[in-house]
This record gives sequence, C-alpha cells and structure tokens, in this order.
Amino acid sequence: MVEITTIGVRKVENLMKTATTDKHHLGSCGKSMTATLTAKLIEMGYFGWDSSLEDLLPYIQIHDELKKVTFDLLLAHRSSLQSDTENFEKGWLYTALESGIYSPTEARKLMTQKILSVPPKFKPREGFEYSNIGYMIAGYIMEYLTNTSWEVLMNEHIFTPLKMNSCDFGPVSVPGTLFSKQPWGHRYDIGVLQPIHEDNPPACGPAGTIHCTLNDWGIYLGVH
Repeated sequence: MVEITTIGVRKVENLMKTATTDKHHLGSCGKSMTATLTAKLIEMGYFGWDSSLEDLLPYIQIHDELKKVTFDLLLAHRSSLQSDTENFEKGWLYTALESGIYSPTEARKLMTQKILSVPPKFKPREGFEYSNIGYMIAGYIMEYLTNTSWEVLMNEHIFTPLKMNSCDFGPVSVPGTLFSKQPWGHRYDIGVLQPIHEDNPPACGPAGTIHCTLNDWGIYLGVH
C-alpha cells in the first residue's frame, strides 16, 4: 500500500490547510531532472558525458582553462565555475537575468557567454563548488544542440512520458487572494516568518524552478 498525506497550512496566518493535490516547489531537486534529461539526450546521440565545452559551444569565446571542461563536470559541481551569478561583476548579470528583458533561453545564452569568458576559481576536477551556474550552462548547451528550449525538452522527455501532468515552472502561489490556492514559500525577516511569492529567475530553470504535486514527484522518485 502507498499512502500520501500532508500537514500544515498553505500560508502562514492562513487557515487553508495543505492538500495532497497541492503543488510544491522542488528547488534544487530539479537538478536531478536536468541530469536525467541529459542522459536521455546522450542516448539520442546529441553529445557525450565527456564532450568538452570547446566542442559543444564552438562559437563562444571560452577561457583557455575552461575549454577542456567536460559536460559531466558541470553536473558534478567540479567544473570550477562559481556557485551563482549574484556576485559576478558586481551583480549586473543576475539583475539582467531577473529583469524579464530576455527569454529564459536568451538569458542562459548571455550568462554562458559571460561566465565562460573569465578564469575559473580553481583547476577543473581538482575542487568542488556547488554550482547553479553549471546546471544553467548545461541547460543552455542542450538548447543550443537541439534548437529547443530546456522547458520544452523537460516536458517532451521527462514529464509527458512519465505522465507527470502537474509539473510546471516558476511560483506555485497566487498573490493577492484571500484564500491560498497553493502553498507559499516562506522566509524569516527580522525573526518573523513571512510568506513570499517568488521563485528563482526563469533562466535558473535547469538548477531549480520546477514544481509539481507529491504524487508526480513520487512517480519520478519511483522511476529512479
């Protein structure tokens, strides 16, 4: 027998209880889904785990120390790339990704071009740094090679075949409603728990913008 249950409310100071059909932000668990999509595309012959950045992105000016970084290192957090874009060149890149000016694919392309043009933090393979950037670049590489957005690829190769019909991207919550229809995110602000209606910038999708129901998340976990 398999059972699903929930406890608690969807939003602090709100009496709407969570339901088993509610959708939940998966955060960096989405990285596993991006890695699974990678394996599917490798099986289809688009590239290999050991394909290098200079071979995968021949039109991009890549720093010499990064040219031989292989795709698998992007997913293993051993590519020598920094963790996030917030601190890259005083934060202008993160602001650009969050601005809405670019489509998610365009933003990932811009980020890839800028990040790969500068020296790495350490020698690839010889260090570890948890890197959302590595997954964002991995997502863009898949987009470039297939001429298809990462979001569409996820739907075609992961969500649809597994019948994970509740999966989508971005915030689950709906602002400005008296009764919460989905769970909100929360954070402490000066010691007070506050509900927040936000998500990572859409460009961060391959690193963590996916949400779904507990049932669909269970399907994915069961497959693995």
